[in-house]
Amino acid sequence: MSETMNQTIPPEGLLSGGDADGGPQETTTTRDALRRRIIGLGEGSIHKSYYPQLQQRLRELHRFKTLLDGSNEGIFLIRLPDSLQPDSDMPDVDMVDVNESACVQLGYSCQEILELSLFDLFPTKDYRRLKSFFSTLEQSEHGRSIITEFIRSNGECFPVEVSSRLVRFDLSPYAVVVARDITERLRMEEELQRAGNLEALGVLAGGIAHDFNNFLTAIMNQISLAKLHLDQADHVLEKLTYAENACLQAKGLTQQLLTFAKGGEPVRRVTSLAALVGDALRLVLAGTNVKPMLTIPDDLWLVDIDPGQISQVLNNLLINAVQAMPEGGMLRVTVRNETMSPEDVLESTFGEHLPHGDHLCVTIQDSGSGIPESMVAKIFDPYFTTKAQGSGLGLATSYSIIRKHGGTLTVKSKQGQGATFMFCLPAMRFETDSAHRQTCVPPHTIEVAHHILFMDDDDMIRESMGEILEDIGYTVTLVRDGREALEALHRARKDNQVFDVAIMDLTIPGGMGGVEAVGRLKAVDPLLKAVVSSGYSTAPAMAHYQEYGFDAVVAKPYTVNELRCVLDRLLSGNEEEG
Repeated sequence: MSETMNQTIPPEGLLSGGDADGGPQETTTTRDALRRRIIGLGEGSIHKSYYPQLQQRLRELHRFKTLLDGSNEGIFLIRLPDSLQPDSDMPDVDMVDVNESACVQLGYSCQEILELSLFDLFPTKDYRRLKSFFSTLEQSEHGRSIITEFIRSNGECFPVEVSSRLVRFDLSPYAVVVARDITERLRMEEELQRAGNLEALGVLAGGIAHDFNNFLTAIMNQISLAKLHLDQADHVLEKLTYAENACLQAKGLTQQLLTFAKGGEPVRRVTSLAALVGDALRLVLAGTNVKPMLTIPDDLWLVDIDPGQISQVLNNLLINAVQAMPEGGMLRVTVRNETMSPEDVLESTFGEHLPHGDHLCVTIQDSGSGIPESMVAKIFDPYFTTKAQGSGLGLATSYSIIRKHGGTLTVKSKQGQGATFMFCLPAMRFETDSAHRQTCVPPHTIEVAHHILFMDDDDMIRESMGEILEDIGYTVTLVRDGREALEALHRARKDNQVFDVAIMDLTIPGGMGGVEAVGRLKAVDPLLKAVVSSGYSTAPAMAHYQEYGFDAVVAKPYTVNELRCVLDRLLSGNEEEG
C-alpha cells in the first residue's frame, strides 16, 4: 500500500471533508482520490454515502463465509492451469480458498491446505482419472462427479464423492470442488447388499428345509409303522430306533436353515432348561477329550421358549467351545437364576442391558486360546468366521434366536485366556398350568374311537400317517386340501358323525391351506379341535397358532409319541396355551 493508505484517518474527517487534525483544508481532488482507493467505488459514486454500502458488503461476505463453513462437505476454489490433459505431466493446481469442513475432513489447517496442490490430496493411482475429470469440465454444463479417495494429514485414506463445476474470473478458468465423505454411505450400501444376499439365501434355505422336512416325516412315519409291528425284543427295533434318531438330528439341521431363512419366530412352550443343557452337553462332548463342569441349581426357574431353537443355540455355543480346545481342556457351563432390579439395568454382565425382572442365564466358558480383540466386535456378524471350514452362520443365527426370545447373547474374551459366552432369557419363578400341560404324560389306551381328519398334500405323509393313527386306535379320514376337508366335514354331519380333531398342513401349493380352511371348518363345527402342522416351522401361524384359530401345533417332522401327546391333551380337554 502507499504512504497515503497507511495514514490513520478518522472516518468523520474522511467522509465529511473537514480537516481531520485541525490543520489546513485538504483539496477536493485529494480527498476524492483517497475515498475511491479506500472504498473501491467508481467516479460516479464520489458524492454518495459510502459507509452503509461498505457495511452491507461486509455483512454479505460474512453470511457467505458462514454458509460455506457451515456445510458438511469440503469446498475448495481452485485455479485450473491453461492446459490439463490426461497424458500430460503432473501439473500444479493451486487452491485459492477452502472452507472449514475441508480442513476438518483432512486434518490440516486452512493455511496448510492452501500451500498444497490439489493433487497432493489424492492417491497417486487416481491422478490420471482426476486429470481427465478436470480437463473435461468445460464440456459439461452442469458439472461432473467422481468417486475417489482423499488422503488425510496422517496418511489415512477415506472415500469421497467429488463434484466440480467450471467458473471464470477475469476470463481465467477456476473450479468449485465439493468433496463429500461417503464412508458411511458405502458402509450402508454394503450392508444392504449383504442383506439382499442373505434374503436370497434365506428363500433358498427355506424351500429346501420345507421339502426336506416332508421327506423326513415320510421316513419317520414308515419307521414308526415298522416299530409298531415289531416284537420289542427284536434286534431290528434297535436299528429302526437309531434311524429314527438320525431323522430327528436332521430335523435340527433343517430347523437351523429355517431359522436363518426367516428369522425363526419361536414356537414357545414353558420349559426347564436343565434337561436341554444336559442333553446338549452329552451330544457335543461325545468322543472328545474336553472335561465338562456343569453347575445347575435345584430351584432353577422356568423359561417360555422354543426348545428346538434354544437347543440349537446351546449346540452352536458348545461346539464353538470344544473346537477352541483342540488339545482338550475344561468346559465350564453354569446355569443360574438372575434378578435384575431397575438400578442394575445399566450394570448387567458384559455391558448388555437386560430389562429389570427375573432372568435365567447360561454361561459357557472354555479354556482355549481366546478370541483376538479385533474380532470380538464382529463375532455375531453373518458369514464372519475364524475357521477354515466354517460358514459363519452359527453365532449369527444364535444371536437372532436369543433376541427373538427377548434375551441377550454376549461374549467376553482375551487372547490366551479363553472365551466366555452368556445368554440370558426372561424367566418365571413358579410352574404355571401352561407349563404343566406342556409336559407330555405317557399315552393312555383309547377307549373311545375318536375320529381324526388328517389333511396333507403329500401322498407319502398322508397315507403313512393314516396307517399310524389307525394302528394307535383312531378312526381316520384323509384329505388333500381344505376344499376336500370341508366336503368331508359336510358328509360326516349328514351321516350324524363328527370329527374330534383336524390335523392340518399349513401350506398347500395350488390349494386351500390350513389357515383358510380352519376358519371355514370351525364355522361349520365350532367344537372341532384343530392342530396346525408344517415343515415351515417359522411361519407366523406356527408361532402364534391360537391367533389363527388353531388349538395346538406340531412341527414336521414329528414322532408318533409327540403327535399322540398333542391329541391326548386336546381330547382330554387340556388344551395347550401359547
